[in-house]
This record gives sequence, structure tokens and C-alpha cells, in this order.
Amino acid sequence: MMRHALSIALVFPFVPLGAQEPSTGACMSVAPDSVRFGNAPVFAACEVDRPAKLRRAAKPRATFPRDVRCLVATLEFVVDERGAPVVSTAVLLKRTTVAFGNTALRGLAEWRFDPAMRNQEPVRQLVVERLTVEDDRLPFVVLEPGASRPPPMPRPVCR
Repeated sequence: MMRHALSIALVFPFVPLGAQEPSTGACMSVAPDSVRFGNAPVFAACEVDRPAKLRRAAKPRATFPRDVRCLVATLEFVVDERGAPVVSTAVLLKRTTVAFGNTALRGLAEWRFDPAMRNQEPVRQLVVERLTVEDDRLPFVVLEPGASRPPPMPRPVCR
């Protein structure tokens, strides 16, 4: 199986859970889930003074299936007080392929955030992030001597 060079496009911000409802302005706090989150409190983005902010994400290596030029994975997880994702809380909400979803989950431990702040203290926050990887492979084209180059292929649009 061939591996190809990738160009990474991380698309942020993603609307985190607990964001304000546009019509009511109400903040929906994160429901306590001691099985998933443990006993420490977890806040929604609208419950903190400064939401967690991505500093660095792992660059996954991915194999693109035939005719697929864009891979997307949406993950929900807790970012702790130090800015590290709590991998055991991660849930895969959406993925283009199963393999890419699993790759994104495996790479989550390497991501780093500026932690969420509440009352000037770092706190745990539930975050939703979208990872997008676009295939930058060029098709192999054989040109006749003296022929002009074909126009570049359009970039894929990742949604």
C-alpha cells in the first residue's frame, strides 16, 4: 500500500458543546457523567471565562481510499487543567473512514491546548474539534514532447 504526502488543514473553531443558544442566549452546562469524566467537574465553553484553545495537533499519516481526497474526523473530549486531552473521554462523533477516525483518536494524546480558565483558575472543559486532512497527490501525467502542462487540479473542499 502506498503512502502519500499530506497537506494538513485544521479547521477551527468548531462549535463546542455548551455553546450559547442563538435564540435564547442560554448556556447549556455539561451534564455530569462520573463514568466518562470521573469526579472532577467539566465545564462547557460558555461556562468558562476563556475556552480551551488548540496550540498543537498531531499530524496523522493517512492512506486515502481510491477517489477520496479529503478525510475528516470530529472528536469530543475533555481538556484537563494542564491543556492535555483526556484520551479516555474521547468520543468519535463523525469520520470519513473508520481507519481515519481511529488514526485521529490515536493521535489525540499528542495534542496540546491552552487550558480553559474560570475565575482565573485552569479548569477542565469539554471540547469538540474537527480534524481535516486533504490529499495533495498529483495525478501522474505523461506529456508528449513539446506539449503544454495540464491545468492544476482543483483543491478538494473538506466539509
